[in-house]
Formats: sequence, structure tokens, C-alpha cells
Amino acid sequence: MRSVTRNSYDITVNERGNENYRLTVAGIGLREYDVLDLHHASREGKSRDYKILYKIENGRAFLRWLDQDGHLQIHLENSEW
Repeated sequence: MRSVTRNSYDITVNERGNENYRLTVAGIGLREYDVLDLHHASREGKSRDYKILYKIENGRAFLRWLDQDGHLQIHLENSEW
């Protein structure tokens, strides 16, 4: 029997200061987990918007970046540090 749960999430990061930071998103399934990472150098007043697909299939978690139209992205952007 195949069990699939999928949801998409929006994340907004409002940057303050001018320091390096990492955005980490983790998804946990019953048997396995998945992690997405981005490394940024913040810029005072900048906002970044992200969309993420979180899917659990047969106990395994899958995370994928989505573009603004909800399409899967293999590569979202280059890390800054």
C-alpha cells in the first residue's frame, strides 16, 4: 500500500544586519528524513521568499524547492558563502 502526503510551504526571511547565515529546512518521515540548506550574507532590510514542497511517501520524507509558480526546481540559487 502506498501512502503519500504532500504540502507546500512559503517561507519569508526578513534580513537584519549584515552577517552570514544559513537557512536549513528539515523534513522528517517515519523511516528517513531530508534537508535543504542555503547560505546567505544578509543585507539590512532585504526580504527573501521561498516555496518548499514537503512530501512523505512510504515513510520517506522528500523536500524540494519550488519556483514562485509552484514548479520543482533542481537548483534554486547559488550559496553566497
